[in-house]
Amino acid sequence: MASTNATPRGTFRAFLSAIRPGQWVKNGLILVAPAASGELTRHDVMRHTAVAIVAYCLLASSLYLVNDLRDIEADRRHPTKSRRAIASGDLSPVLAWVAAIVMAAVAFILLGFLFQPAGLEFILGLYAGITLSYS
Repeated sequence: MASTNATPRGTFRAFLSAIRPGQWVKNGLILVAPAASGELTRHDVMRHTAVAIVAYCLLASSLYLVNDLRDIEADRRHPTKSRRAIASGDLSPVLAWVAAIVMAAVAFILLGFLFQPAGLEFILGLYAGITLSYS
């Protein structure tokens, strides 16, 4: 489908728009527990916290892509959502699916290498399940 934007975005800008980096701020809440405990300045805690934030940002962006892919037809009919990267045709659905799968996999792999046992992976999976059920 041709883009509904007056000037089509390039693939990179469309992708960046679709993964919604402005929403990543919410994942900063992961900082609260280690900061409140006074442990955030410890190198290992800082590293684990940073990796957890990156993993959640990757998974959240993956889920935004999946949601946009599942809602593509409805979004195309919506006055505002029709400007989203996938609905407008600026981002290929195939590229969006590949990116969603890769980002989700990287999120879980990052946590798998860093955290033992897999408690945080379970929470990440729960987050994905809840978000997908909403979609």
